[in-house]
Amino acid sequence: MKGSCAGGPAQPSGPGPGAPWRARTVDDTFDATLAEHRAITEAVRDGDSETARLRMLEHHVRDRDTRIRQKIRRDNGGGPRTD
Repeated sequence: MKGSCAGGPAQPSGPGPGAPWRARTVDDTFDATLAEHRAITEAVRDGDSETARLRMLEHHVRDRDTRIRQKIRRDNGGGPRTD
């Protein structure tokens, strides 16, 4: 079980590995995503709007590509990747 993005207590993850709100194929990217969220939050906290904007755009691009790959696999009947 991992902590929440907001730094709160860990939430139960349901019957399988990982949190119920994220696909199994991205379990291994949780730490990277959390680091991206922290970088965005820190830039906002520091009042650096340009860095916050850039970090958010970078995060959206990476996350969008991940979600597209997941959707293609689901639509084609593929299961989660093992790599």
